[in-house]
Amino acid sequence: MAEGKEIYGDLELPHSSGDFPYVVINMVSSVDGGTSVSGKASGIGGRVDRESMRTLRSKVDAVMIGAGTLRAERLSLGLDDPALTQPLAIVLGGQGELPIEEHLITTNQKVLAVLPDGAVEQVERSAEVLYAPRNPETPGGGPGGIASVDLQWVLKHLRADYSVERLLVEGGPSLNRQLVSQNLVDELFLTVAPVLVAAGSPSILSPDPGFTRRDLMLKSAHTADDHLFLRYHMRATA
Repeated sequence: MAEGKEIYGDLELPHSSGDFPYVVINMVSSVDGGTSVSGKASGIGGRVDRESMRTLRSKVDAVMIGAGTLRAERLSLGLDDPALTQPLAIVLGGQGELPIEEHLITTNQKVLAVLPDGAVEQVERSAEVLYAPRNPETPGGGPGGIASVDLQWVLKHLRADYSVERLLVEGGPSLNRQLVSQNLVDELFLTVAPVLVAAGSPSILSPDPGFTRRDLMLKSAHTADDHLFLRYHMRATA
């Protein structure tokens, strides 16, 4: 049985070999598949999960979340030690406010807000703004949100313009689903916390009737403090 910070301590993620960064998702869920309590993911995982999460962050160049995850609670996308090089914090918006200064805890960390062209969000001066083309599959940008952003364009520019070779995505479920459905994710890290929530909260992917099943390959499994830490590789689609 390992401590949380030891689980991925010797992890070495590959560098990108194409136009996109090497993309990994890290999520925590209850045994019955819930990812939040009262809308907050922090109600699921324990100390060991938080330790493993920060270890994963130390292995990447940037950490990305969707706007809904930011709005739900006050959080950090960085490392505990301010003396360490902090990953770029990325918030992917669509429509509505981005409370970066209110909800995002940063220490010596650069923040990038990615918005669809024509978005009217007010973004605090502490964040750089990157305007991205809208998803060509949602004409007019759709109702707003993650689906209205061209994620392939975003990933290409993160690698080319921001030197992001390895990208960690920490949700939420809508962003996860969009990335997986477009075959943009290389690995999934999933922590199963020893709790039941029975709250009807979203799973790690938001529902989509048209979603094509994806098969995974288990790369490692660890336990710590009754938590189960799973690492999967995304199998190529046919």
